[in-house]
Amino acid sequence: MARELEVIVPKSHAGHRPFDSHPERPERIDLVVKGLSRAGIRTLVLDPPRRSREALYRVHDPDYVAYIERISRGARYIDSDTYVTQHSFQAALDAASSAIEAAERILAGRKLSIALPRPPGHHAGRYGRALGAPTQGFCIFNNAALASVRLLDEGLYPHAIIDIDIHHGNGTQEIFWRDPRVIHIDLHDSSIYPGTGWHTEVGGGDGAGTKINIPLIPGSRDPEYIYSWIDVVEPAIEHFKPRVIIISAGFDAHEGEDMGYVRLSNRFYRWLGIRIRSIASKLNARGIIVILEGGYGSGLYEGAPEFILGLLGEGGEDLGRLYDRARNEARDITRSVKRVINSYYNIYS
Repeated sequence: MARELEVIVPKSHAGHRPFDSHPERPERIDLVVKGLSRAGIRTLVLDPPRRSREALYRVHDPDYVAYIERISRGARYIDSDTYVTQHSFQAALDAASSAIEAAERILAGRKLSIALPRPPGHHAGRYGRALGAPTQGFCIFNNAALASVRLLDEGLYPHAIIDIDIHHGNGTQEIFWRDPRVIHIDLHDSSIYPGTGWHTEVGGGDGAGTKINIPLIPGSRDPEYIYSWIDVVEPAIEHFKPRVIIISAGFDAHEGEDMGYVRLSNRFYRWLGIRIRSIASKLNARGIIVILEGGYGSGLYEGAPEFILGLLGEGGEDLGRLYDRARNEARDITRSVKRVINSYYNIYS
């Protein structure tokens, strides 16, 4: 018998449909649902209650929100990557609402809460483009940041946002740059858009040392990611002891995608889900929130279901043996990351 899983998916996302061959399209959600079904999971899709536009102001400047509403009166590009249609403002507001609802479910006692919003969000900063990026990278409002702020409102911190998308979450980093309550850990391809996320970018003011960037070398595969995860991410999580773990869950690093130069296998995503579940349990965290970011084909149909199976405790292959196969360049990067973070917090020996 198939097991059931509740996922939050705004119905209005279908209105945010490109008028050309753009990869960020409604069929992305269908791929996840079909992939879960193939993995033996029947999804119960929940349409979140729509929040007011004022909820967006906790993260985004009101003038930016008004700009998105105004420009969404027709089909056009707001930059060379990011499109809007007449339905995009409501779709983006509901995407944000789905992330807030995911946080609400953790506050209500759930241990795992999954939202599949689109448009995605982690490249969107307070004013749109973040940290000098040339575009918004398909993103409108920062869904993960809005979930985070909802937790902050309830005093549920520190908590962590761990971004596993192939692209750096520059918007999330910008929003929480000076906030020590939000531990932002980001693993990404160092050679592609948006060109940020270097290991020296650690936060500012009171937030210095709470932003941990791991720029993966082009050609990284399972061993390099596993090495970085075990060597850098898990010690940081154990040190800061986040009360909730938010995953900015992009699956465009899957080996069947073509968005960069990192290639991760299905078995890796299962392993990663298991590791996150394990460390959350070890720290007695309130819960895990999963918020969809990127992924456009096989990453959604294969990688996302494997990751979710791991989070659900479905055992996979122990890939710890691949740790020793990581290339020396990856080891050099992790040493640099640990050195700079240790100048703020004594995490790494």
